[in-house]
Amino acid sequence: MQLIFVGAILHVGLGAIYALLGLFIGVVMGSAQTTEEMGVDILIYVGGGLGSLTFAVGTLGAYCASATKSRMMAAWKVEYLKAVLRQDSAWYDVNRGQELAGRMGEAMVKIEKALGLAPFNALTPLANIPTALIIAFVMSPKLAGVGLAVSLLVAVPASLTVGYLVISKAKANSEAYAHAGGEVSEALGAVRTVAAFGLERLKIDKYSHA
Repeated sequence: MQLIFVGAILHVGLGAIYALLGLFIGVVMGSAQTTEEMGVDILIYVGGGLGSLTFAVGTLGAYCASATKSRMMAAWKVEYLKAVLRQDSAWYDVNRGQELAGRMGEAMVKIEKALGLAPFNALTPLANIPTALIIAFVMSPKLAGVGLAVSLLVAVPASLTVGYLVISKAKANSEAYAHAGGEVSEALGAVRTVAAFGLERLKIDKYSHA
């Protein structure tokens, strides 16, 4: 829990650093007297200082997420091996043999989704957007208002379009999976029928001569 908390805070802070990057570049460009001096200042302050800070925060945040995920997966695997070695044989009276491995695989997938980098990266906008808005309205309120209005006009239709596409494609995928599942069930039924009547050699000979 401590690693999850630290990783979440670091990724939120990373969003604030991204927003400050533009401000630092603007300040450096405005204070430089010549183009050469501006390039040197950007290389030192932005590339060296802020870049190093971004790298350190991002790396440490990614480590916290990765370490948490790896530790939880390792703990589940240890408990899985213990359960297999100490398993009650009566468990198979009410469950199928492959269910245990299936549930274990499902748990690994859930841990990967919950503690991977994607959920932590999703926290970055929590500080990035407010920090960028504060900087924008403090530095140039009129220009920031115009940009915000334009972005809303673009973002709302884009969000509606993306939402419609996601829903329609999800429906198409579910229908395709249902159709594929029916085909697989039919194929498995045919395989079981062939195996039940011992017709493997007959089918092999039939298709080898075709």
